[in-house]
Amino acid sequence: MHTGGCHASRPPRAELPLLRHVPAGRGTGNLPTYTRGVSAAPAVHLIDERALFQDALRSLLEAEGIRVAGQSTRPERAPAEVAEGVEAIITEVEFRDADGPGLVRRLRVDHPRTPVIAYTGADDPELALEVIRAGAAGYVLKDDDVELLARAARIVRGGDAFLSPPIARLVVDAVARGSIAAAPAGDHRVSGRELEVLELLTRGLDNQRIASELGISPRTVKNHVAHILAKLGFDNRVQAAVWAVRHGIG
Repeated sequence: MHTGGCHASRPPRAELPLLRHVPAGRGTGNLPTYTRGVSAAPAVHLIDERALFQDALRSLLEAEGIRVAGQSTRPERAPAEVAEGVEAIITEVEFRDADGPGLVRRLRVDHPRTPVIAYTGADDPELALEVIRAGAAGYVLKDDDVELLARAARIVRGGDAFLSPPIARLVVDAVARGSIAAAPAGDHRVSGRELEVLELLTRGLDNQRIASELGISPRTVKNHVAHILAKLGFDNRVQAAVWAVRHGIG
């Protein structure tokens, strides 16, 4: 059964309904669901050619407090099926006939405010880096516990990036060996403080922990990260961390 709701012509972009606050109650632990039309848990869109897999994943994610707002089984039509208001897109990047990194690029063009998470069984560091360069904010392996995918959705919604620990290690090792080129085009003249931030990024620290390490505020860290990305010509901190390792930082 086709779950993506595809039609021959490009469908109009859907709007997510505004939902009132639903207090935490029996069966929900301490987690409220929606407030003032914005979901307390991320609303995500799933893309995978296998409808049965998607349905199983949907159930698992909803058990983790993630709302699945839409699903697509045909990657070529998926960008048109993502609803306004979706806070993260979770997609396979290995398809029978479609280009996974190419789909990520299309999603980023059509939905520039919506982060994309690659969710795949491919533990290939070269594919991971290609997907990251295409604009993905996350890369999670299907061998990982679904809790990690739920955590990634929450992290990328907040503007951060997330790599599954096994793939992060593979990417860093491949870059360190020089088997993957990671140097971007851009101004590489980062300041001394920005170099310190870069080094901590390679350790996978978030802004709060970097701030604690350096004795500065999280807001200042956020500004440093923004300057680093602008100077290096990158879209997210994972790309910057990979570049830093390639250049002996961290």
